[in-house]
Amino acid sequence: MSKKKLAVIGYGLIGNKHAKIIENLENLELCGVVENNQKLIKDFNLSCKVFSDIRELLKNQKVDGAIIATPTPTFRACKNISRKQNSSIN
Repeated sequence: MSKKKLAVIGYGLIGNKHAKIIENLENLELCGVVENNQKLIKDFNLSCKVFSDIRELLKNQKVDGAIIATPTPTFRACKNISRKQNSSIN
């Protein structure tokens, strides 16, 4: 069975925990992290690529799903971008 490819959007307090959990699950692959705050990713220690924008992630990766771990005001914007890009993230 192939692994489901998940991305994490937002690598702050909650997003980094989700990313580490995904990396440790056998049936999931962390295919990317979206974070535009360079301070948060300076100690980034995961096997996937970091993208600065959700559009960049969707353009360069096949994503089966995503955890949107951004502050409430930006959550809906991330979801709307993924819809406009015809992404499976919903």
